[in-house]
Amino acid sequence: MARIFQVLGWAFVLLGILTVGMMGIMVVDGPSLTDPAGSVWIKFHGYSLGQFQVLVQRTLGMPDLWDDYLVPILRAPAWQSMSAIVAVSFILGVLLLFGARSRRRAGIIHQSSHMS
Repeated sequence: MARIFQVLGWAFVLLGILTVGMMGIMVVDGPSLTDPAGSVWIKFHGYSLGQFQVLVQRTLGMPDLWDDYLVPILRAPAWQSMSAIVAVSFILGVLLLFGARSRRRAGIIHQSSHMS
């Protein structure tokens, strides 16, 4: 289980790093970070936005999640939405990595006490 936490933790950290990199690219040459996040997503890969909407509304059966939470995020400025992704990704990543580390250490301590 600790290994799964580790992999997920690193995946979230990587997502945060990639999002920071994308923000840097947008500052240099790309859509403005003040544009709505939805329009920026459409410029990069509009098809995936439509597929994501289908996934949330139909496949998961959660149209209220789309309408009440995701649409306001997509209408917010890109810098705001992307900054939230970075913050949440890093926080979740670090928590998962810390959880995996402490469980592994507890196992090592537990094993060594049986050896003596």
